[in-house]
Amino acid sequence: MVMDTARTTMARAAKTAAAGLLAGSMALALWLSVSLGVAAQPAGGGETLNFRDADLATVIEEIAMLTGRTFIVDPAVRGEVTVISQTPLDTEGLFQVLQSTLDVNGFTAMPTASGAYKVVPRDGVARRGAPMGGPDTGDTMVTRVFAPRHIGHLAALRLLQGLVGEDGTLVATRGSDKLIAVDSAANVARMAELLAELDRDPSVVRTLKLDNTAAGEMVDTLRALAAEAEDEGAAGPGALRIVGVASTNSIVLKGRPDLVERYLPIARQLDADNETGGDIRVVYLKHAKAEEMASLLQQVANQLAAQRSPDGQGQGGRLETSIGVHAETNSLIVNGPPDVQKLLDEVISKLDIRRPQVLVEAIIVEMSDSAARELGLQYVLGGGDGNLPFTVTNFSQSAPNILAATGAVTLDDQLDDDDDALDNVRQAAINSLLNVNGFIGGFAGQTDNGTLFGFILNALDRDVQSNVLSTPSVMTLDNSEARINVGQEIPITTGEALGANNQNPFRTVERQDVGVILEVVPQISEGNSIRLFIRQEVSSVEGPATANAVDLITNQREIETTVLADDGEIIVLGGLIEDDERVTVDAVPLLGDIPGLGRLFRSEGRSRQRTNLMVFLRPSIVRGVEDVRRVTDQKYNYIRSEQIRRSGDGQSTLDLFTDQVLTPDAAAREQP
Repeated sequence: MVMDTARTTMARAAKTAAAGLLAGSMALALWLSVSLGVAAQPAGGGETLNFRDADLATVIEEIAMLTGRTFIVDPAVRGEVTVISQTPLDTEGLFQVLQSTLDVNGFTAMPTASGAYKVVPRDGVARRGAPMGGPDTGDTMVTRVFAPRHIGHLAALRLLQGLVGEDGTLVATRGSDKLIAVDSAANVARMAELLAELDRDPSVVRTLKLDNTAAGEMVDTLRALAAEAEDEGAAGPGALRIVGVASTNSIVLKGRPDLVERYLPIARQLDADNETGGDIRVVYLKHAKAEEMASLLQQVANQLAAQRSPDGQGQGGRLETSIGVHAETNSLIVNGPPDVQKLLDEVISKLDIRRPQVLVEAIIVEMSDSAARELGLQYVLGGGDGNLPFTVTNFSQSAPNILAATGAVTLDDQLDDDDDALDNVRQAAINSLLNVNGFIGGFAGQTDNGTLFGFILNALDRDVQSNVLSTPSVMTLDNSEARINVGQEIPITTGEALGANNQNPFRTVERQDVGVILEVVPQISEGNSIRLFIRQEVSSVEGPATANAVDLITNQREIETTVLADDGEIIVLGGLIEDDERVTVDAVPLLGDIPGLGRLFRSEGRSRQRTNLMVFLRPSIVRGVEDVRRVTDQKYNYIRSEQIRRSGDGQSTLDLFTDQVLTPDAAAREQP
């Protein structure tokens, strides 16, 4: 009974304690709701805030949970805040409320590169550096760079300085014409909006076509006037700019309307005052030839006149352009409108330039080898008492001519009274002997009854070798013809005639060049390639066409072609490889075919000639003074070394000539 009563008492006490614990929990929940300020989520969505004297760190933690953002709180962030909202807020609204709360209490939330926000004291944010970009509104500290285009960065600094917040900063950079702003996003956005309104170009553009004055001359005049008035070239919006357009002979003025309207009438008046019908100028050429340049410029001026006239036949009443030449000073006298003269000046400036030169070096190699073998026998047997010979062998390839020798012997006794005829016969026999090459031997005589007999044996073995190397070279301007001729002029008979009554015979003779001739016309193309028209000739005199003849045989090797070569490249122009072999057999029919004995009635000759000819060429571009000196020194040193090598005293007469003739002043200074 006692135990039941005790159990009942303990049960009642437990119930009483549970009821008290529940009441305490409800009271604690009610206090937390009021103190932390987070009410239940309404049916429409969003959260309402009701913080009263709550710890700032606790508020930041609560909003971080509601918005899903990460905040890094500086240890210096402390204090109590009160935040009360009557309407539900979404996540962005909760974040804006937090930014405003921090701003009121001297703190700010700065975004980081990782997406988190640093909550730091607002004081000193400009020194720490706010992130670039960021939102355009709100109290978040951001950094932005402004680059004014028209009003100048110093003027923009003065205009925007009043919008800078208490903890913000606005500075101008040196040398880059930019502004750097560190302030709240809202302030920076207001600065950008104001700068966009103010940074506008107030300039206007006007174009004036000149009829009587060159555009460059007018630009120089207006710039001088504007510079004196400090209107042209100054910095800032609307500054005056004056530009000339040579192609249309116009000027362009850009700037504030008042400045443009001030100088535009001045330009019109100056152009009108210069309407004198033309202008005469003297242009001194530096490199081009005045006669060639004048004809070209006259064609250009006539084409311009035809294009600008309404009917295409002239300048519509304006002065025609005329161009004269003063050859002594290599200058042009140009008379015409200023706009035409301006265009002609541009043509002259592009054509009157130092033209490059081309050194053309040719290499001609000719190697020949000729060999000849000849063996022959001639005989004669004739009757006496003036009877004609009854047998004789005479071969065209053999010399001397046995008939000429026989005639001299036969007629020696019969022409005693006719000395002239006998001399002619004897001279013919002597000439046939003089034209003999190789070995000759023979015997001739006359018996008592007047019978003539004789024979001649001729043998020849000849070898000729030659190796000819010619290296002509010549330098010429680009697109100019050059010719070098090293040789002789020989007379060539072109005709013979007799005067009246077959008296006073005369000949017509033509002079012909024989030697080494090089003609070339180079043209430099893009990429240092050279197009060359070349005519190369090597000729020599072979000798008379026949014995005792006045007509000459000349050997000639000639190449005429057009090639393309690179600068300094050796190319082959062409050549000839010839192998000429000849076998000649003169014989008496039937007798010459007898084995062994037939050699007495036969004359044999064999010859072979081989010729190798090659022509090479190397063009080199010579552009400036240094290239000219290099090429000249190379040729000079070569010929100087050859003279020293051939002289016995080791001196060069070329040095003596150069010192005493070409540079006499230097030689005089060296003398004591």
